[in-house]
Amino acid sequence: MKKKIQLILSMCFALFVFMTINLPSIKLFYSSSIWNILALLGLLVIGIVRKKIIKEKMILLKGIQIKYITFFLLLWGMMLYVSFLYAPKSLSLSDKVQYISVILFSLGIVLFLKKTDMNFLVLYQTSWGIILSLLEATVGIDKNTSLGQNYLTSGVAIAVSIVTFFGYVYASNRSIKIKVLSFPIFLILFVGVTSLRGRTPILLAIIVPFVVLILNTLFETKVKRKILMLLSIVVVAIVSIIVLTYVLPESTINRIFRVFSSLEEEPRYELYKSSFDLIKKNPFGIGLKGTLDYGIMYPHNIFLEFFLVGGYFMIFPLLFLGAFIVNTIRKAFVYKGFSIVWFSLFTYFFLTWNISYDLSSSYLLFTSLTLLVTSTTLNDQFRVDKI
Repeated sequence: MKKKIQLILSMCFALFVFMTINLPSIKLFYSSSIWNILALLGLLVIGIVRKKIIKEKMILLKGIQIKYITFFLLLWGMMLYVSFLYAPKSLSLSDKVQYISVILFSLGIVLFLKKTDMNFLVLYQTSWGIILSLLEATVGIDKNTSLGQNYLTSGVAIAVSIVTFFGYVYASNRSIKIKVLSFPIFLILFVGVTSLRGRTPILLAIIVPFVVLILNTLFETKVKRKILMLLSIVVVAIVSIIVLTYVLPESTINRIFRVFSSLEEEPRYELYKSSFDLIKKNPFGIGLKGTLDYGIMYPHNIFLEFFLVGGYFMIFPLLFLGAFIVNTIRKAFVYKGFSIVWFSLFTYFFLTWNISYDLSSSYLLFTSLTLLVTSTTLNDQFRVDKI
């Protein structure tokens, strides 16, 4: 009986993590802040129930987790402190709640996530991506532009499903037959993401797997295997370019090539330039949402936003957290396992937050980072193929 309860609780906890990652796309069907509240409360309540009532053994807070929590809180603590000092006029109570929720989402996962949750999370994410892909490729999904919904809302969720499922299939030591059978799932997901006009989801859905392949090749110790992996990367890259050229509309292809050929024609170029100028004029930061007081919505780059918010105070928190992340990624590719799945997810959101979105919605970025850190902590206890 206890095992059944543990299984149900694991399914529920994974469901709330899934909701956290997919809040924007879930709101395509019913837009309400209740989803945010439900996801956060679900994480915390299920986590506490498992630890206090069911008496499940949870992850011991030591080593890598303590470092992560310390650097994470140092980063956010510095931004909140500067915001308190400068008190930006545009920083509302609603904004403060959003920033605090980013912290709570991450802490809830690092404290309560278990190894049994991860398979369910991959299952939920892949299934959600398939559902969105089928809907977008056939009838389409209505978006409410007044709520900020657009083609990226569903496109990001589908692309996230692609990189997550890729990480799962690639990291698991399963038979070639099983990996071949995963092809129809990838096909459905790619049909869904290419049916939309967003270039970022399409590009990152391809770039992230290549990053995984390249890093895995670098950490490969056998020379012959490394050469074969490099050749396969080149072949897959050529095939991907050819296929995309024939599948994507000409307008989307032109927008993609514009990123590489003419940066100054990109709308973000002037935005980045203005952000750099603002940082020079305010070396000690302007606080969260402070850019609105200077006529900038947000800089479309998380590093620019960090320095806009906290100024030069952010150098050491970012260096500490950055070094920690690099070391975590190294461990992920040495030990493999589920860490590869969450590295794929984190890489997607990390790249996304360097070209779009702001800190108020960074629960997606930090949730994926927390999953990577926690799974790396668990890597000595399990491998994907043993679950």
